[in-house]
Amino acid sequence: MRLHISAILRTVIVLICTVSSVHAQSLSGENNGRPPVFSVEGPWTMDWEATSEFPVLASIEMHLYDSQSGDFLGTIVEIKGTGSGLKVFENTGSFQIVVVGRFVKWNLEIEEISDEQAAKLIRDREMTPSLADSVQEASRLVPESSFSSWRPENNENLLLFNDDGIGW
Repeated sequence: MRLHISAILRTVIVLICTVSSVHAQSLSGENNGRPPVFSVEGPWTMDWEATSEFPVLASIEMHLYDSQSGDFLGTIVEIKGTGSGLKVFENTGSFQIVVVGRFVKWNLEIEEISDEQAAKLIRDREMTPSLADSVQEASRLVPESSFSSWRPENNENLLLFNDDGIGW
């Protein structure tokens, strides 16, 4: 009977250690890895960094899974080389991050944040204009009647010319 209770206690301790509730947690590793499963009860952020002694050869992907069902929830990061960033997540639950890396050291800071902090981070992110918005805004600086001809260049730029041959 005593042996049976001891086995149950070990199982409970293992479960508590493998699914940790997060307020702030640092995770790190090299190349491929599976950091511990973590649970969040509110919005959370993942501040990530990938470094390498060989940045030209380095690559990293981070994938998010629901730890209960094993369902793939999405790719968090997929880059060649090195980099860093901050991701905001609004979903709650237990999660597993799977890292697929080559010639890379990675660090993750997972932190549960308030609804207000999440809303501010999302607002700030959305306030950054997209490339299309920036192009549209810049095109407003050239009055429509100020150019008489145009020519595409490199499939990315559109050169505008006035009657005197001056271009933008």
